[in-house]
Amino acid sequence: MNFKFKTILFFLIFTLSSLQAQFQNNTRGIYINNFKEIIGNQVAEDEMLSFVQNEGFNYLLLYNLHHIQTQMFDITNEDTATPLIEFIEKAKTQYGINEVGAVGEKLTSYDKMILYNEIVNHNPNQKIDVFHMEFEFWNKNLVSGYYCKTYLEKNGYPCTKVGAFDFYYKELLQLEDLSNQINVKSETYIGNPTLSECDLIGNTLDRALVHYYRKSDVYNNGNSIYNFKKYRLEELAPEIGILNVIPVFSSRSYHMGPWLLENSQEQAIETWWFGQNGFDSDSGSWKNHINIEGYQWYRYTDYKNYVENSNAFGDLENAREGGEKIEDLIEKPKILVFPNPANDWISFSKTDDLNSEIQIFDFTGKIVWEGSLKTELELEVSDWQKGMYILKSPVNSYKFILH
Repeated sequence: MNFKFKTILFFLIFTLSSLQAQFQNNTRGIYINNFKEIIGNQVAEDEMLSFVQNEGFNYLLLYNLHHIQTQMFDITNEDTATPLIEFIEKAKTQYGINEVGAVGEKLTSYDKMILYNEIVNHNPNQKIDVFHMEFEFWNKNLVSGYYCKTYLEKNGYPCTKVGAFDFYYKELLQLEDLSNQINVKSETYIGNPTLSECDLIGNTLDRALVHYYRKSDVYNNGNSIYNFKKYRLEELAPEIGILNVIPVFSSRSYHMGPWLLENSQEQAIETWWFGQNGFDSDSGSWKNHINIEGYQWYRYTDYKNYVENSNAFGDLENAREGGEKIEDLIEKPKILVFPNPANDWISFSKTDDLNSEIQIFDFTGKIVWEGSLKTELELEVSDWQKGMYILKSPVNSYKFILH
């Protein structure tokens, strides 16, 4: 079967340990930029949350918390922190968000977030779950400019890549100690580290978001995007224990934004995993120490722009190639899925009355149900694993979430 028609998706079931229990889940994250323009605006909040829910995301990584604290409202006071408290609770209880993370550049970035978590410690649905350190020590321009003036010189570090890494790694070690003390996850973003830097990072923290910033999911020779700076995962793998890793794809205009006009978000991770010379075909004992927890997209505004334009783009191209009118395309049979997300029961209905054979796949690519759908179908799914599912029909594929 041609690769582009594979229905196997991407996710492995992973296990995370906590003091209370062990649970299974899969992470589908998105960076939320311009959060300062969203927080407190109910229309903007609901628009963003509805969009990320429809796209199947369950992890929000928030920028701008420092700006919000210093320029908008105090997140360390229960009375003034209400917009953030209500936003996080709404995201988790109404829009299928499992985790909320906050971006910082150094350890003290999280001082106010620690105080925020203390005022909501009675309610995990209001908590910031992940402290994410984003410090691009490999970025020559940042190191010689912003990082040099803001962090390195005043702390006695040379304004070099080595100096930047030394500063970052000291902060990262302290972040890991802090996160263990206050029961949050420690996480970092990785781009272009050296072999030795990977080794140090991989033995330090809970989770690494490793970027695969390219214009397509494949190279010109057909190889999977997994081959982009391939050495990183093997070197990140700790000697003892397991590092959770999340590949990051970018929807910026100079990365995979235009690619999203003709491809689904799932295609990126599917190619990364199962494509030519992808992660699945790689070998080595190091893979026993790496857990691919899901995937992440950077960033909300760009992603939303390309995804919302992709349907119109696809319809236009199909019409051009097939000589059809757009209005004719709209009338093609569709399957309605309700409710989505679902709990115990889920219903499917078709806009035509022709019998269709359908299959439902879980997030590991396993068929969990197959049969016929004429007009309506109701399934009990209370015993199914929580997560994303794909319904495959002769007309199209439809995704839905169980929570």
